[in-house]
Amino acid sequence: MRARWISFGLVLAVLAALSWVSMAAAPPVDRDNAIAPAALLATDQDVAGLLPVADQPAPHSPDQLGSDPARGYRCEDAMRTWNDGNPDHRFTVRVERCNPFGLAALHQLNVSNEFAARHFRVEQLPGIPYGVVGSGQVNGTWLSQILFRRGEFTVQVTVASSQRAGAPPSPTLRSLALLQWQRTPGTPGRPVKPVDSTAQLTEFSTASSLLAFGLILFVQLVGVLRNRRRGLRATSAAPADREELVWQDTGPRARKLARDARIRFWTTMIAFLVVFAVPLDPVVKGLAFAFLAYRLVLGRRYQPGSRRLWGRHAASQVSTGRNRRAAALWYCAAVGLLVLAIMDVFCVGVVLRLIGTDAIGPDLRWDPTVVADSTVLRPLRLMSVPVLVADLTVAAVLLALAMSACYRHARRLAALDTRERLRTDSRAPIIYLRNFADDEVTVRTSPLTRKSALDKVGLQQFEPFEEVLVRYLTSFGPVTAVNNPEQSRSPLGAARESLSHEDWQDTVKERIRASALIVVSAAPATITEGLSWELETIVSCAALDRTVFVLPPHPGAELPARWANFRAMAAHLDVPEAAEEHVDRLLLLRTDGSGRWTAWHADTRGDWAYAVGLSAAAEQIMA
Repeated sequence: MRARWISFGLVLAVLAALSWVSMAAAPPVDRDNAIAPAALLATDQDVAGLLPVADQPAPHSPDQLGSDPARGYRCEDAMRTWNDGNPDHRFTVRVERCNPFGLAALHQLNVSNEFAARHFRVEQLPGIPYGVVGSGQVNGTWLSQILFRRGEFTVQVTVASSQRAGAPPSPTLRSLALLQWQRTPGTPGRPVKPVDSTAQLTEFSTASSLLAFGLILFVQLVGVLRNRRRGLRATSAAPADREELVWQDTGPRARKLARDARIRFWTTMIAFLVVFAVPLDPVVKGLAFAFLAYRLVLGRRYQPGSRRLWGRHAASQVSTGRNRRAAALWYCAAVGLLVLAIMDVFCVGVVLRLIGTDAIGPDLRWDPTVVADSTVLRPLRLMSVPVLVADLTVAAVLLALAMSACYRHARRLAALDTRERLRTDSRAPIIYLRNFADDEVTVRTSPLTRKSALDKVGLQQFEPFEEVLVRYLTSFGPVTAVNNPEQSRSPLGAARESLSHEDWQDTVKERIRASALIVVSAAPATITEGLSWELETIVSCAALDRTVFVLPPHPGAELPARWANFRAMAAHLDVPEAAEEHVDRLLLLRTDGSGRWTAWHADTRGDWAYAVGLSAAAEQIMA
């Protein structure tokens, strides 16, 4: 666990460094300034060497097409006209200033589209980045027009003539454009089509849905690979019954349940993503989400035994009555973090969908107009898009992990201790005896077997094995256990009680006598006096026929040594030696007290295999 957190910290440090480098390498950000377009126009003195005759003063129009003061959109322009001594050759410079910057880029786009609509011949203009020159005829007048933009200023330099020979993109026109270019401040920019978030909402939703599906699939695949590396698959062949030992294979039933639950999970996830992406009436969409949320709860056909386990039949995890207010606050915090994680994933989908549009350039950086018009989000838009996507993805993971931590803390606050549990549940109890080291054992679980929707959609693929035991045994009675005195915080799972060193044996002996079912973890890492005494006490209390020995999902290579430790402590139990030959398949073991034993086995020690075996063993004992 410590190595995992160190690795995660290193990833965060690398991403922070990349983000800083990416922001530092970003082009300078254009700032809104109060320079009037008239102040930027080339003066008569500037163009005296090119165009000696000024035809008219510079008119000023503060409100041009595109202005919308109610939304904060405003454009103003100024224009100046000269000729080269021939009154038929009119040279015009027009400077337009628009705020926000995106409006200037849109105006530039509209003029470029006019070139295409008028069938102008369009060429790129050397010396002016993103500058273009268009030539053609309009209403009998021949025009050549140079268009460029710097920041919030869009500039059009035009020559008009009644004769075609008078209006080519001449050196004079180019020189006038370069002169105006030098007088205009701002970052050179290309035409930018604005993003219509309303019209593209379906596309954004689709991209986000596909991304979410990909993340869920990736997390599941990582869980599968991690599980395979643990060596939980048996290598020995299926065993045959002996006179003293009967084997029951949980594999076929477990594989069917696992397959059906997996199909239900993925079809529900796909349906969630489709409903999210497809434009539907809000009422219809809400009803569809409610139905799909119901689909996340397993039904009767997914019971590993005859007892109902899922939905309202499962034990409450937060609404237990203990620390009600604090648990509710932490639960609400978990829900809020889940909402933020979903919004984060949606933002990643939007960013990925915008790649290839005008909002993001070929260098995978945000267009300068987008950066200039940003306020709160400007630091994020100074980053390159790949770095931003990586940051947002890691942020979503952090939010999901924080959500899981908050939810588990809410469960821990609401968890009842042994006395509270027995007071609220009148059924005969179940006691879980184990080596305290087994509290760290985990098993990969099917998402739909978890109680809360927060756990079903979380990143956790593995749960403590004790929680799995409690999940499938709670329908038979309240599960209790002794707390590890060396731990300040009790793990989730069975109801705990802390006992002093002087009287723990008396309390455990009393619990064994009162329990309808005793579950013993039968794969200790070492031989311990505590577990040895508990095994002897089970025999002395005539409770062996109410006892189930469970082999937790330890790696297969460790099982022979662990089983040998258990056999050494349980020598007086007459455990059949035949069980040792297939210890890599063994899940549970019990005896009816007459010397005849029953063992449950599977080719893979998974959660469903334990579920089927635990249900069968508990039903035999408590029938």
